[in-house]
Amino acid sequence: MRKIPIFLALALSLWYLACPRAIQAQEALEVSKVAVDYDFARQIHFEFELPHSAELENARLLFQVEGEPFTQVVPCQSLGGGRFAVTYTLLDTIPAFSSLTFWMEGEHAGVTLASPRYRFRYLDDRFPWQSRQEGNIHLFWYEGDARFAQMVLDTALRGLQTIESKSGLRLKAPLELYVYASGADLQSALGNGASGWESGHASPRLGVALAAITPGPNQSLVAERLIPHELMHILLYRELGRGYDALPVWLREGLAKWVELSPDADAERVVKQAIADNTFIPFQELCPSFPLEAGRAYLSYAQAFTFVRYLSETYGQEALNRLLHAYADGLGCEQGVLKVYGKSLATLEYEWRVSLSGGVFWHGVLRNLSPYLLFLALFLGYPLILLFRRRIG
Repeated sequence: MRKIPIFLALALSLWYLACPRAIQAQEALEVSKVAVDYDFARQIHFEFELPHSAELENARLLFQVEGEPFTQVVPCQSLGGGRFAVTYTLLDTIPAFSSLTFWMEGEHAGVTLASPRYRFRYLDDRFPWQSRQEGNIHLFWYEGDARFAQMVLDTALRGLQTIESKSGLRLKAPLELYVYASGADLQSALGNGASGWESGHASPRLGVALAAITPGPNQSLVAERLIPHELMHILLYRELGRGYDALPVWLREGLAKWVELSPDADAERVVKQAIADNTFIPFQELCPSFPLEAGRAYLSYAQAFTFVRYLSETYGQEALNRLLHAYADGLGCEQGVLKVYGKSLATLEYEWRVSLSGGVFWHGVLRNLSPYLLFLALFLGYPLILLFRRRIG
């Protein structure tokens, strides 16, 4: 349980005075004490104490999650003596490590009153986090020694160099990197939004990246795969703003996988086999989302990676950057590639398949066409045989 008593004292007053105040029709509601307690992933408990016990009608808590446009409104419970409380349990709407702005409203004598706005950080406090910072990377971890932490930081810095060399994107403002010791720990932080198999996650609006890296023999390989991937998501968001959400998922995830420092040796093999078996997923289906089933999801990531790599190597990085901005400006999945490459998504997909498959591709094509070829051979061959016999006779 993390307890955050917030008193209306000097520090909080200075914070409130320093924040820009929205123009409001409400009158001020005086509050003498505010407290926030939370049990991570279970509940958040808010309490307000007014300096007098005057009746306040329709008392309610309002809060906003940083980066989200929505305001949650929850009725307050009166505890008597000017005290009001709210216990909020729908925590799937609140991402871990986000900041919440909250305040209280109510009516008195026909007038709507609103308290000052307060803020707290919803941290995953279940673990004894240690921290270390280098440049704009602020690392948090709870298992592993100082060498482990330095390995993570070094990997992050090398990942940023790779991102810059491949995409031109640079980290210009701080971000936070939280390293969990297991995938289960990370997925428990994500709540119901977890897929059950992912070992990395980024919250680009918050500037927060999560990675599951277990200290041990494979730590470097795992870090080289996960950390640059999640950092790329944050840098893409910072480059495109809200336009980040308009990117096709195959492009967003393909770019992130493309900058990983430890290449996925199985990705190309899996894609080639899917092409040969005609079980690959058309990219039109990968524009809005990826499949949730682990095997199909892996194939989607592998296709996205090899497709983005193909686009960069064939048409150049400048065209790929123009594609990013075309989507960020609001073009649809098909319209973006038409504008930048002058070709349909299906045409680019065909070129990509041919570039990867070679003989495997034609083997698969011939195998799929073999029933029709056999029928054609029989259809044309029988008359030829009759004609040949007549000539002999």
